[in-house]
Amino acid sequence: MSALDRQQALEDLKRRIADLEAKVHGKDPDGNPDSDKAHLPPEKFAEHVADETRHELDHKYDPGKPVQDIHGLKVERVDGAQVQRDIRPDFAEGDNDMHAKQENEEGQTVPDKTVQVDGGIADPERQKHILEHEIVERQAMLHKGLPYEKAHQIALKLEQKRARENPPATPPGTKPMASPDKKDRLDAEKENVKSRLEKFKRNG
Repeated sequence: MSALDRQQALEDLKRRIADLEAKVHGKDPDGNPDSDKAHLPPEKFAEHVADETRHELDHKYDPGKPVQDIHGLKVERVDGAQVQRDIRPDFAEGDNDMHAKQENEEGQTVPDKTVQVDGGIADPERQKHILEHEIVERQAMLHKGLPYEKAHQIALKLEQKRARENPPATPPGTKPMASPDKKDRLDAEKENVKSRLEKFKRNG
């Protein structure tokens, strides 16, 4: 076997190993997670992604770090006001590369395999809600071939469910009630999500 043949055989083996490792970890050869669940119906697939993502967010997410890895993707904390002003006027709390790629005809505004959250959001729980939404939306677009509008609605439904299960803490600077009413917190979170949806519709 010539040196060239040996090198080619070595490269083939490396690719094969990478493919096998990806399958073991539920990723495709390009490193995208969730490909092993792509056969599921869109809603079930989204629930799988949401549960996996939430587990990682609860155990790994550090709201103080500007860049970190969650669910095989790069998470960036960005200046939301600056993004709205200079890059995407319709930026609303978070974004992901698949949405940016589909919606922006002038070029990619979010790096590949990246999700973003507005670093100006002080409540870590709210940040988690947004990141879970963006990751579910992204993965549904990537693996299920859904258009943004459909993927967004599925992700929003799961985000609202998560907000009921894990409501955000009292916003900084706000004096908490002596006996916080869970319904009031949920209503406030619901209004926040509805406002976000309306902003997407206006800019859509």
